[in-house]
Amino acid sequence: MGGKRIAKEIKQKALELFQQGFSYKATSSQLSLKQSTVNNWYLLFRSGDTSWATAKYRKTNIGVLQRAVDEYLNTGQGYKTIAVKYGIKRNFVNYGVVQLPPRSKFYAVSPRTKAKDKKRIAIR
Repeated sequence: MGGKRIAKEIKQKALELFQQGFSYKATSSQLSLKQSTVNNWYLLFRSGDTSWATAKYRKTNIGVLQRAVDEYLNTGQGYKTIAVKYGIKRNFVNYGVVQLPPRSKFYAVSPRTKAKDKKRIAIR
């Protein structure tokens, strides 16, 4: 279930507020947007990515999903952070872990791979 698309002008206003030191809660309140949406933008802003302020909607590319899954399984980052970073839905990361074929041998042996994901990989 998707929501409405948000105009670039509103995204750019959110970026300006972040640059002025506003929190995601204050920004969402001021712009009358959902906190979860603004929090996603805020996480990207804090990581140095401001492309979301000018980006247009795009479908998830299978290559992007594969890179997201690789990073999720081989780093200590959570799926929410990875999803925001790659601009995909959170459940797509979980879907990718289960459905995509592994591209490296690190999946099953990486010490950072979460236990539940090792089980998913072993079941394949």
